[in-house]
Amino acid sequence: VNFNPEPYQKAYEAKKIVYLTSESDNVINELDHNAVYVIGGLVDHNCHKGLCHRLATEAGVEHGRLPLDEYLEMKSRKVLTIDH
Repeated sequence: VNFNPEPYQKAYEAKKIVYLTSESDNVINELDHNAVYVIGGLVDHNCHKGLCHRLATEAGVEHGRLPLDEYLEMKSRKVLTIDH
């Protein structure tokens, strides 16, 4: 894991970026070791629902979600917050 204080769009090539967001239809079943996975720093729920997906789309970068539906039974939205 690497942390970079710069905006991800400036720090990495756009073609390598995958923004993780629960709203994505792209399921990540295997990690690409050449990709840069962006984890948003905002809890993406309630009044911010869909924000990370929108930011990825507007930035023109690839987005994806973890396969939570396939492995976990969750009663609410499939969002991993910092308290999971």
